Amino acid sequence: LTTLTPGNTAPLGQAFTLTFTVQGRAGLPLPTGNLIYTVDGGAAQTTALTNATATLTLSGLAAGSHTVQANYSGDNNYMAAAAAAVTLTVTTVTTVPVINLGGLVGAAGSGSGSATGGLASIYGTNLAFSTAFALSTPLPTILGGVQVLVNGVAAPLLYVSPTQINFQVPYQTLSGTPVQIVVVNNGVPGQPITVTFTAAAPVIFTYQRTPTSTDPVITHADNTLVTPSSPAKPGEILVIYATGAGPLNNAPASGAAAPLSPLATTVATPVVTVGGSPAAVQFSGLTPTYVGLLQINIQLPATLPAGTGTPPTLPLVVTYPGAASASVNLWV
Repeated sequence: LTTLTPGNTAPLGQAFTLTFTVQGRAGLPLPTGNLIYTVDGGAAQTTALTNATATLTLSGLAAGSHTVQANYSGDNNYMAAAAAAVTLTVTTVTTVPVINLGGLVGAAGSGSGSATGGLASIYGTNLAFSTAFALSTPLPTILGGVQVLVNGVAAPLLYVSPTQINFQVPYQTLSGTPVQIVVVNNGVPGQPITVTFTAAAPVIFTYQRTPTSTDPVITHADNTLVTPSSPAKPGEILVIYATGAGPLNNAPASGAAAPLSPLATTVATPVVTVGGSPAAVQFSGLTPTYVGLLQINIQLPATLPAGTGTPPTLPLVVTYPGAASASVNLWV
């Protein structure tokens, strides 16, 4: 046995993952053949070795102690062998996932709205047993044993942890109509909450530039961030990163990466104002190869109003039909 996740003990409902490796010898090919295993002396089951390794996932075990015995079948170069028995313990403590009051928000920031197809976050307790990240696209709908059901539809997941889940609201979710959200943690469902998603809910992503300053994710054309030491200039082209795009042309499937050609563009062109002055919108759509990430390319007016503060900033707002983003400060 080379790895055992999450360990020899897990709560009821969580799966065990066991990885067995058969050691090869110098000058010989890697071991092939099968791993034959039993659980509590039951019927023997077989799984083939790949690169001398076999992985077992055991789910649905009842509370109590269980014994796994694994044996290697052998092949033309290696003799059959038995691994030491593994004891697994399933505890009877069941942790029910709980979503905080007001705990579903747009993934770009606390207190922001959520739109169909956009990225959203859930905050609560017992949402997952451990932390897990999606490593590829299309995004999985089960991650770390966790599901988010949106009116019964499993949502694509980017990140899960005991206190936070980041997910994409499925494109097929109805907007303007209350829907139920349920978190399922390793087979244990929490109480549903009811939310209403909108067709568009633009939210500009932010990041913690310093311990006391939260800035928007807005870049120059060379992909460097707009900061106090590298402010935006009149007439410059900038890129705004957000979510909550609203209806799309050439929309990808839920959980799939945005296409490169043809691009997924928003049906409506947003209005972007900087200090109350409109900027020219050159592109509004999904960033290729990313899921649910809205990109808006703008050209600033040739003349900007005077900013406030030192260094100066101007308020920037993105508006789609029926929805406007919260104002963020653009360094100028």
